[in-house]
Amino acid sequence: MITTFDVVQNKVDVSPVLSLVGPKQAPFLDLVGIGKSVTSTTYEWFDDRLPKRASTLAAAYTAGTDTTLTVASGDGKYFAVGAVVKVGSVAYKVTAVNGDVLTVSALNTDANHAVGDTILFISIPRTEGQDFANGTYFPATMRKNITQIFSDYVQISGTQSSVAQYVNTNVFTSEVQKKLLGLKIQLEMAVLNSIYHEPTSNADARMMKGILQFLQEDGVSGSGTLTEDNFKAFLKEIWQNGGDPSVAIMDSASAETFNTFQADKLIVQRNDQTAGRVITGYLSQYGHIRLIVDRWMPPNTIIVLSDVNRVKVHPLNGRAFFYEQLAKTGDGVKGQIVGEYTLEVRNPETHGVFSVA
Repeated sequence: MITTFDVVQNKVDVSPVLSLVGPKQAPFLDLVGIGKSVTSTTYEWFDDRLPKRASTLAAAYTAGTDTTLTVASGDGKYFAVGAVVKVGSVAYKVTAVNGDVLTVSALNTDANHAVGDTILFISIPRTEGQDFANGTYFPATMRKNITQIFSDYVQISGTQSSVAQYVNTNVFTSEVQKKLLGLKIQLEMAVLNSIYHEPTSNADARMMKGILQFLQEDGVSGSGTLTEDNFKAFLKEIWQNGGDPSVAIMDSASAETFNTFQADKLIVQRNDQTAGRVITGYLSQYGHIRLIVDRWMPPNTIIVLSDVNRVKVHPLNGRAFFYEQLAKTGDGVKGQIVGEYTLEVRNPETHGVFSVA
């Protein structure tokens, strides 16, 4: 017996339709795009760790008494013996590193420093003809994600396939597009919000790690009232971490708050008959930030990306959204739309998530 399982022509790649359906329904997917196929349900990549050029003091420093500077937890690895650092107007030479405690000697007039003051890494000056000396080493970080399966079903009766329509509409195409819209929204919500879950058997479903989990684990975190000063401070932290903020994705309430920034400086022409204002970008010394509203973002949450090319959604090889007809069991046609995708986020420490209090 030949069934529809044996007819390969019944498999139809509908992934190109995905990019045509509801462009405003899934702005994050439209922003980052669909990347190359991956060849395994587990996708791994290596990130080069970008050198951190600034930190903050975790303890106060008293000139003439103290001989050490304590940097924020975990940042001591970014400083090496022989490095010159600067706090305020005072330059110091690092003579020893013990965890996050730097033994230093002042190179110019010393001064007191408070907790939270910025410490900058300047350079490691070398002497002429110097012998081999250890510097800082930043090993690559291995990251991974897993693929997640998305599917939906289409069922059309034999009668419906045969009757004439009031409008010139292909019922199959229309139904596939509706199902694809739902699946595209599911994929959008997953790449934003999904929590990593790797089951041990087929009795449970795999769930990819969403970008919010990537950034909450390894990205820059900020929180507080959404004011211009707080948002600038958040962008500055990303910038100091090696990022170049370029895009912010947020919920509608956060976007409304951006509309109030510097509203007192707005000038309306007398002949302007349109009320309201929509801010689509924010300009600061840390970059020109494109603002995107995404209805699937959690409330009071803003994601800031430095480079959208570092974020990509990948289908499993041969598993980009496709339609295939299922075995016929009655007077009708049954089929399924299936896709399997994962999310790649490179250098999450150069991106960030801001939680609005």
